[in-house]
Amino acid sequence: MKSRIKKSFEKALYVIENNFPTGKLPGIERFASMYVNTSQGEGDVNGPWNSGSEWDRVDDFEEVIPADDGDGRQQSS
Repeated sequence: MKSRIKKSFEKALYVIENNFPTGKLPGIERFASMYVNTSQGEGDVNGPWNSGSEWDRVDDFEEVIPADDGDGRQQSS
């Protein structure tokens, strides 16, 4: 027998509207092929998932997204 919490959770899932259908918005071009290397230390490994001609590899994330204390809104290009 399902618990009351689990039943309530399942009911809540069914009433969520599909506000964010997948695949409807185009990706942001400058991030579409970017790989941000957040590895630290000796565990940094290169492979087809993070290097090659199809990836724009970034080893310093703040180089791409500066920590500027912004308000989180998208900046116009």
